[in-house]
Amino acid sequence: MPIKLGTAVRQKVKIIEGVVVERKFHETHDQMEYLVESPDDDGDGTPQTRWMLERDLEEIPGEVK
Repeated sequence: MPIKLGTAVRQKVKIIEGVVVERKFHETHDQMEYLVESPDDDGDGTPQTRWMLERDLEEIPGEVK
């Protein structure tokens, strides 16, 4: 069913929590980019990895691996 005009909404996004395993400078965005490894979520037994810009990440206080 379509959402009615004027309805307050929020984006549904999957929160990724993991460990930084590599980093590099991203020239186009003029900031650091991090390879984040997170637990397997698709059942293939392999951890997931994804490059993410620094602006999209925040540290989890007290969580250092």
